[in-house]
Amino acid sequence: MKAIILEKPEQFSYADVDEPAKPGPGEALVEVHRVGICGTDVSGYLGKMPFFTYPVIPGHELGVQVVSVGEGVENVQPGDRCSIEPYMDCGDCYACLKGATNCCETLEVIGVHKNGGMCERFLLPARKLHPSAKLTMEQLALVDTLAIGFHCVNRADTQANDKVLVIGAGPIGMAAIEFLKVAKAEITVMDMNETRLQFCKDKLGVDHTVVFKNDNTEGDRLREVNGGDLPDTVIDVITPMIRLPGSEAPINKRQARQCLKQLLKANILRGSIEGGVSVHDLIRDCMLRRAEVARDGGLRATQREAVPLLLAAFDAGAPAA
Repeated sequence: MKAIILEKPEQFSYADVDEPAKPGPGEALVEVHRVGICGTDVSGYLGKMPFFTYPVIPGHELGVQVVSVGEGVENVQPGDRCSIEPYMDCGDCYACLKGATNCCETLEVIGVHKNGGMCERFLLPARKLHPSAKLTMEQLALVDTLAIGFHCVNRADTQANDKVLVIGAGPIGMAAIEFLKVAKAEITVMDMNETRLQFCKDKLGVDHTVVFKNDNTEGDRLREVNGGDLPDTVIDVITPMIRLPGSEAPINKRQARQCLKQLLKANILRGSIEGGVSVHDLIRDCMLRRAEVARDGGLRATQREAVPLLLAAFDAGAPAA
């Protein structure tokens, strides 16, 4: 079968690889239909992600269909369309048994530490698959991204009329904004990029925006737009800048386009690697404004619990595929 392999920074190859084995107990064989391009993928392509393993088949934001399942699998069946939880925890170490699977002693992320979804088919633990009856493959590929925003809002226990500051107006920030709107919070967004802030104002309908200028005026501006008060809650979705020895951080738009251009040269997966998907349009199509923010009274260590909650809300309110 065909696959895209990131051999080393800035070098993709379009290769024939072995077909996966038949699924064993607890496993599922899936066919990949859609692959999202994450900032992590761009960083890995440029050699600026210290956790990347080379060579690797990238891809962790996926819309897949189950082909076959192994013994003991009950949560999915052949033909199911699924979103993937890309974090491969062991389930047995101290952290996992405490529910802190993000702190698993042997945690691996598909497409980063081990081979991911830029191939035609691959094996996964079936427990990492979350089926949906209504979402399209494009929407399923975005569920993991949206789950991070959902988790932020849920963990903060955001209530109606809470004053919430979102630092960072990228895709994760926009995901958090959509769920803050569901929670009926008063939303302020801070970013250095004024174009992004205008988008949040015009398209997402946030209440306030603050341009970060690093001149110590941000606090005054926050008080100004919030009636003299500071926010009740801050959701920081800015990725810390990590520089490897000899790297040329930060990543710019030209470098991101270069990565995407290289990926789009490989026309595999029946055209599943596409560059024109609008995050905002997909959020809107999922009808997130009608989803209810689930509250169970406890804090969660990771967003993994958010994925099935999200899919249940989407299936209850989203249009049929």
